[in-house]
Amino acid sequence: MPISTPARSVDAYGHDADHFVHVYEHLFVPAIKSSGHIPISPSARGSDLIHAGIVKNLQEADLVLCDVSTINANVFFELGIRTALDKPIVFVRDNLTQSVPFDAAIMNFHTYDARLALWSIEEEIANLARHITEVAERAEGRNHLWKYFGLTERAEPPDVDNPLESKVDLILQEIQGGSSPRQRSQMNARVNAGAVLEPGFWERLRRTDELQDFIRMVDDLAKRRRTQIILTAFDNELLVDLGKDIFLSEDIDRLQMASLLLQPIKVEFSSAV
Repeated sequence: MPISTPARSVDAYGHDADHFVHVYEHLFVPAIKSSGHIPISPSARGSDLIHAGIVKNLQEADLVLCDVSTINANVFFELGIRTALDKPIVFVRDNLTQSVPFDAAIMNFHTYDARLALWSIEEEIANLARHITEVAERAEGRNHLWKYFGLTERAEPPDVDNPLESKVDLILQEIQGGSSPRQRSQMNARVNAGAVLEPGFWERLRRTDELQDFIRMVDDLAKRRRTQIILTAFDNELLVDLGKDIFLSEDIDRLQMASLLLQPIKVEFSSAV
């Protein structure tokens, strides 16, 4: 699903830059649980960072919910991976997404109300849960796109138990992709500006209102500067990597003041400048 609301669509989504976070938390999670499944959260990341953990989840999950709202390129990339593995997918889109690419338009989409209105959210959850259950039962572990396109040869997952192959893959990844997430993400940082949460962020830090407000502040600053700020979580520590960009001292002061509200979490700021 989309991680953030595209700038071109913020007005349509009630001026809410975190619209799809709210979709996930208030619609998808309750519906997934109601259908008897366990939700696995998509990670916030720069769009050029397709992390191995995401691909692994696409490979191993019993069922994948695919929200094509806003026709997000990353979503369709991940849809291609799941389809190649011939594993079941639940297709959804919001009522503001009127058309989808031709090849995907043949699928049975469930349409949800993007407003997430309090007076209808319970019905929206029930309807989506019913759709998830029906798709899971009909799919029988297979991908419906195979039926339509007549595919016959499945992609084989890599042998991750082979340590030699894994080590070679890691070396090739370092050669091709650079030595750090900051270097890899910097290529498209100005196009995909914002805060980037490194993998495992929410597993290491407890989600609180103060922490989420701090992340929004970092995200706003990064977008204004058209760059990416990397947030890495450790045990009770948070590293804010400002990279090579030069920020106004008043902006840094605001972040440092806001970080004091996160105690007992220790916040450190780093910069390559």
